[in-house]
Amino acid sequence: MKQKGKIFDMVATQISPNRLHYDFSLLPQYLEVLFVKLRIAVVFGGNCDREGSVIYKTHNPRSWKSYEVVAREIAAALAEIGCKQVFVMPDDMNLPEKLKRENIHLVWLNTGGVQGYNPVCHTPALLEMLGMPYVGHNPLNSSTLDNKHAFKRELESVGIKTAPFVTWHPSQGILQPNLQQRFAIAFGDYRGPFVVKPVSGRASLQVHFVEKIEGLSQAVAEVHRTTHNTALIEKYLPGREFCVAVCGYVTYAKGSFSKNTKPFAFSTMERVLEPDERILHRWIKRRLRPIARG
Repeated sequence: MKQKGKIFDMVATQISPNRLHYDFSLLPQYLEVLFVKLRIAVVFGGNCDREGSVIYKTHNPRSWKSYEVVAREIAAALAEIGCKQVFVMPDDMNLPEKLKRENIHLVWLNTGGVQGYNPVCHTPALLEMLGMPYVGHNPLNSSTLDNKHAFKRELESVGIKTAPFVTWHPSQGILQPNLQQRFAIAFGDYRGPFVVKPVSGRASLQVHFVEKIEGLSQAVAEVHRTTHNTALIEKYLPGREFCVAVCGYVTYAKGSFSKNTKPFAFSTMERVLEPDERILHRWIKRRLRPIARG
């Protein structure tokens, strides 16, 4: 490839059957070629109520949302930076056929799944089987991150503290905390308050603040009734709430790419609670407050 009188070697070097080495300094030139040739599909959550989307409709323990609006915003952003061939499509049972028909090279995942248990890992698992490259978490990581009890155990395994907790599945019947040995091991003499929530969910839906141990059975039963899935019972932790977005090692700023030695953390944001609010129930932009870097 010629540019400004120079010839760039755009060929990747194969260092093993499944690994290629690229010259990071040539990333802008690689992208210049890819913007024209690469066919990208931005995939959002398919609707199981739409005819032809699934073979049989079943239950989704996770509150469903299509994220189609965001998917189209991602597609628009890709087009704005120069991508010439961007498609938007749902991740229903027709996805493999559509990917093949449109000769897609890369999928950008923006979906929480269609239905069934652990739905956030279904599409990445499907893409793994198809051999289709994608942007997004692999099946194991996506499912672990979306199952709070599994993620909490991962954190504990590397020494990161989380609130004491137990889980309770509908098949175990009605929760009677005073009679459960697992409950005593997790909480000891602690009698409340607690937070009860689905192990898999979004947007703080079905999150219950329970003042005393006597109210746990009702809250857990409500989560079971809505999700048909495991409920998570945690010790309530009072205080301020913060969130930090993190991206990978490569960043783009001031017209150039950088490869950092560690993931890049964006500014810390505080989720501001109302004076009488124990837990955040809804995501509202006006309740976010940036925290200055130290």
